[in-house]
Amino acid sequence: MSDFRAGDVATFTGEYFSVFGPSGVLVDPTGGVSLTITYGSGGPVVAGPIDYSGATSPTPGQVYRLSTGVFAYDWTIPDSAASGVYVMNWTFTDGPFDTQVPAVENVPVIGGRIAPPATPDIGYWTGTLSNNGVTIPLGAVDNNGIGWALLKVEGWDSAPTVGGVAQRGGDHGGIPSPQYYGPRPITLTVSATAPSQALRDTARAMLQQAVDVDSLGLFVYDEPIPKQALARRSGKIPETYPTLTSVDFSVLLIAPDPRKYGTQTRTVTASVTAPSLGIAAPLTAPITLPAQPPPGSATVENGGNFETRPVVTISGPIDGPALYNQTAGRVVSFSTLNLAASDVLTVDFANRIADLNGALRVADLSSAWWTLPPGETQIVLQGAAAAGAQMTITYQDAWM
Repeated sequence: MSDFRAGDVATFTGEYFSVFGPSGVLVDPTGGVSLTITYGSGGPVVAGPIDYSGATSPTPGQVYRLSTGVFAYDWTIPDSAASGVYVMNWTFTDGPFDTQVPAVENVPVIGGRIAPPATPDIGYWTGTLSNNGVTIPLGAVDNNGIGWALLKVEGWDSAPTVGGVAQRGGDHGGIPSPQYYGPRPITLTVSATAPSQALRDTARAMLQQAVDVDSLGLFVYDEPIPKQALARRSGKIPETYPTLTSVDFSVLLIAPDPRKYGTQTRTVTASVTAPSLGIAAPLTAPITLPAQPPPGSATVENGGNFETRPVVTISGPIDGPALYNQTAGRVVSFSTLNLAASDVLTVDFANRIADLNGALRVADLSSAWWTLPPGETQIVLQGAAAAGAQMTITYQDAWM
């Protein structure tokens, strides 16, 4: 006798030895075989009566014959089965008067298993959490059959501010100090529903990898305009277990950059070419020249509601390159730098740093770092440039 668990498929056999002939001999009863499963002796019927109808192999809902006098039944123990002793009540009908010969077997069952739903609840909102080579598809079922649901997002509305107001000395009111947005705290309520308890623990391990304690991971939230933020763990991630095969997480994140960025990276390129006025002889006074943007200029559009900061690469040949934000009237320059055709200067406006072919390069002290506000901005590559010099502006739309 073995212990069985709710959700198991258990095979039980009944053997019939002749009582109307030589004793101790297995025979097939003349009147049939039936099985009823009860909870306890004489308790409520759990399954049956289940009859033998001629099957010789496992057949759902039927007793089947293994050999002469040996019969079996495969019982799928219900997930909701209570713990306790179940009784296999066999009845063999035999002899000229269809005498019913009973046989019983006690079967201990460990109950309480709750089956995962056939179709896990994956919620309404979708997105991803990814880091360290692991991507969790929020609002979808992954390759392990684990359903991930994003149930709640907090901190996605507005980032906190940092700054204050100092009381005026000997007067009413205060003096405001500069105020900025601080890092953005984000709390995600995530649920994972797995096909088994082992895969539930796989889900727990995956989330720990995707929400790292040190490196920044990517959270993508599929709003009507999808947005994303780089963030890492902030404190403990509490877990609760509604069932043996599901787990709910409260994912605490901190995004150092408070901006929410568009998921699409935008690229705008402008090249310096030999200028052309677009007119031909004979000329008749007065002459009106067509309005044209200067060579090496580009119009950049930020589709968000908050300023974003691009990365701009400049390739030569150009002497004294400068990046002029014509809309804001600000310029970042490198007046003593001469770029050959093979040189590349990369200017990072978020970190206010530049490198030449991978080596640090400092901008002129007179430089005024600029941003791309919502809407259109005109950027001009200035300097003594030959044909072929080029700038490439890479950025993402930003929201606050």
